Amino acid sequence: MEKDLVKAMPFLPQMFQDAMPTHVPAMQYRTGIVKDIVHNMKLGRMSKDMARRKEIAENQNAIIKANLDTMHAVMTFSARMQDTFEEYQFRRDVRKAEIRRCDLENQKTELKNQFLYQKIKEQEGKNILLQMEIKQQEIDLRMKEREVDGSAGD
Repeated sequence: MEKDLVKAMPFLPQMFQDAMPTHVPAMQYRTGIVKDIVHNMKLGRMSKDMARRKEIAENQNAIIKANLDTMHAVMTFSARMQDTFEEYQFRRDVRKAEIRRCDLENQKTELKNQFLYQKIKEQEGKNILLQMEIKQQEIDLRMKEREVDGSAGD
């Protein structure tokens, strides 16, 4: 009956026809032992044949999948290379930005140090002026003391 169904649909591709379940001959119950043995041998051969067909189909599917994967790899190669190149450029730009940031921080630190150095020099100058004023006042004080001592001795 299944063969008749397949014959009724000739437009069905061969792979769909092969996918249809195979007809397993039914055993007649009023047969002899020889026919039983022959029938069992026939079923065993059919079982081995189906297992081999299954193995062949699996191998063909693996080949088709490998071919599709290869085609996909070839077709997406340029996109993956573009992504890799853009990632490389991004990382390079990040490294350059990091180097620039470190350079700016070093310049900032150097400017702070120069500013502090100038402040220290300015403070040292003020200290020198204060010391000079103190010495001048000491000198003035001594001169006044001499004048007072000199005028008191007269």
